[in-house]
Amino acid sequence: MENRYPMPQPFGWFHIAFSDELKPGEVFPKKFFGQHLVLFRTDQGEPKLLDAYCPHLGAHLGYGGTVHGDSITCPFHSWRFNGDGICIEVPYATRPPRVVGKACIKSWALTEANRSIYAWYHPRGIDPSFEVIRIPDFHEQEEEWTEFLRKQWTVRCHIQEAHENLIDTAHFQYVHQVKPVFEFSFNQHRCQIVMDSSPQASALRSRIITECNGPGQTWARHKGFPEFIVLNPVTPLNNEDVVFNIAVTFRKRVAKNLQLVHDKVLVDMCKQVERDIPIFENKIYRSSPLYCEDDGPIQEFRHWYRQFYDS
Repeated sequence: MENRYPMPQPFGWFHIAFSDELKPGEVFPKKFFGQHLVLFRTDQGEPKLLDAYCPHLGAHLGYGGTVHGDSITCPFHSWRFNGDGICIEVPYATRPPRVVGKACIKSWALTEANRSIYAWYHPRGIDPSFEVIRIPDFHEQEEEWTEFLRKQWTVRCHIQEAHENLIDTAHFQYVHQVKPVFEFSFNQHRCQIVMDSSPQASALRSRIITECNGPGQTWARHKGFPEFIVLNPVTPLNNEDVVFNIAVTFRKRVAKNLQLVHDKVLVDMCKQVERDIPIFENKIYRSSPLYCEDDGPIQEFRHWYRQFYDS
């Protein structure tokens, strides 16, 4: 199915790795936003992201490249580049070429926060226009939260379709067999979705507060029992495929002897995601759908989302 989507990839901060996946000195090839990239962590612990191909003779730095200090060395001829994409050494050259000391590989803006590494993407290379939100629990109360339980999927859909699912109120009843009550707010590059369990089930009432910071940073607080936070970012691989992540962490004070509960939370969340995936992968995008008043604020959401497309 070709050209399912009329919209391009949006700009913003996007999750590209969890912090514990990248140790000092490690190098990984990555492919996001339709581009080949190389992610590495310097010996000093700083994550760096560069375009993948060496400007010399085109070797991919992610396959055999090695870290030395704050630079990465090409596996083909040992040209060295720092995290800003500046060539700092051509070791065999009797006379250093003019490229030494100059930026010759694109360097990507990164932020490490929330146990995650985020990259800024803009199709025209414009600098970040807003910041990653640092969730206070991960920066002020880190010791109070458990390690992540994680799951990842690659899905054939556009990132906007995945996010639009969050505010499609009617589908929760028919796909997920729940009928919650919703509140929505949109404010500049952020939106918030509050979902309460049905008032008829007050004994089991729970509240989920989902927040989006642009199209690439999404997380939710689950206020019922057990209390937990889930990171659920979506990152474009290209215009037709995305990576879904779920990473769940629980408050330690209620975590003891609750491993079965924790495992069940992750299993149940995965089941809900996997109910959506066949729909995502086989639907088309309707620019002018036939709306029903009970569909949720799809038009308002689309208006908010349009700000992240380069005009």
